[in-house]
Amino acid sequence: MLRTPVIFLSLLALLACGSEVTGAGDDVAEGGDAAEGGQTSGGGASQGGAGEGGAGGSVTTGGEGGVGGMPGCSAPPNPTEFEIGTGEHCFARLEEGEVVPLMQGPQGGYHVWLAFGCQGCDPQLHVKWGVRDPSTGEMIPQTYESEAVIDLVGGPFRQLAGVTVGMPGITWDPEAYPPLPEGTMFELWAQLIGPSGEVLLEDAHELELGPTVVWDPCAENPKAPECQTG
Repeated sequence: MLRTPVIFLSLLALLACGSEVTGAGDDVAEGGDAAEGGQTSGGGASQGGAGEGGAGGSVTTGGEGGVGGMPGCSAPPNPTEFEIGTGEHCFARLEEGEVVPLMQGPQGGYHVWLAFGCQGCDPQLHVKWGVRDPSTGEMIPQTYESEAVIDLVGGPFRQLAGVTVGMPGITWDPEAYPPLPEGTMFELWAQLIGPSGEVLLEDAHELELGPTVVWDPCAENPKAPECQTG
């Protein structure tokens, strides 16, 4: 049975190499070789399975600084009450059918970037998110629904970028766990959850998977403790 415990993410505890918190699954390191960002931020267990976030979605925050993790983030035109976008450091609005890269993480898993944004909302939101097959409405195999209470920054348009959404595939076992091919259509979705568990608002976009990009979370901050080799 799918379990999606609520995790509290504190932006005060961000780690520049990408701290991750579980959304589903417990005490299993996320990602290809059991640790695609297997550290936790603000409490919670690392997660995993087949592929990055393959046995559970995750929350990852990249970098330090201003809104969404980097200085200089701004609001999109005509911001809404609740919307999802993409971006590692800043919220970037998505268009239907947009091509987004498949990120290959340093531990052999795969993910796409998710960002949350809202105009005039509270700085803390309870959200659920995941990826679906748009042709069936079912969750993509090897992916799981994630749920968290997140802290957003900025204002009046608040945002959180750099959330990893685990996708199928493991680089070191592509026969057993192949990644989705370029050109695959998928739906990225999220829901804003109310105090009684009701869905207040939701947003979703049908997207196309683009080329695979190798992600090095330590490239921008090699001095971070997680990036030290000795």
